Amino acid sequence: AGKAVVATRAGGVADYVRDGETGLLVSPENAPELRSAIQYLWQQPEATSRLGAQARRAFVEQFTFPAFARRVYPILRQVGARSG
Repeated sequence: AGKAVVATRAGGVADYVRDGETGLLVSPENAPELRSAIQYLWQQPEATSRLGAQARRAFVEQFTFPAFARRVYPILRQVGARSG
């Protein structure tokens, strides 16, 4: 959606949100850090827009069907060539 996010460094989230590049990561169960991150995005609309745009670009480049197909197609061609 092209929106900046604040997420925790828990589970697999950090694999998708790059701190300071595509969003902001905070420590789990750290309310002051979460509050600071939200306040930063609220007070810095230019940074918020930049993070959101970069997150959207990263998503399109990595997680859409065309991006998936670009990664998988060469593998499928190799498998098809071996079985043909």
